[in-house]
Amino acid sequence: GTAVSIINWKAIWQQDVDVSYQQVKDLYPNTWVDTYMFGKNVAKDAGNPIAQQDRKFPVEELMAEGFGTLTTQKQQDARAKGVWKDGKWSVMFTRPLKSSDKHDPSFVAGGKSAIAFALWQGADEQVGARKQYAPWVNVEFESANAEATAP
Repeated sequence: GTAVSIINWKAIWQQDVDVSYQQVKDLYPNTWVDTYMFGKNVAKDAGNPIAQQDRKFPVEELMAEGFGTLTTQKQQDARAKGVWKDGKWSVMFTRPLKSSDKHDPSFVAGGKSAIAFALWQGADEQVGARKQYAPWVNVEFESANAEATAP
């Protein structure tokens, strides 16, 4: 009965942003197609957000309120940056505490919320429902007047 906000980052999108958009032939060099739609990108023309060739950020904001309701948000406020180093990804996500998007949760300094993570490892054939995930974790946002202290 309550919608959840989802921020989705993909390594392939990071490559698109950092290097260049990868065509199907780049990803699958042995692919053969016998019919082309006269140079058109049908998925992009249909508004499919996955088909973006001019992606500026490797992240997508979505929302869902149960199975089969996953929807891309029209307003995209989240940002992310992934770095591959020593055989693993490190990814940082950012999003304003408050947003003009009615589908984004509003966070307040000193407030609390919850967050969960899901990870897909393609090399382990994890796709769709096959993934690693963490249960909900409570988070507390630092108060606006709290002084930063070094550890």
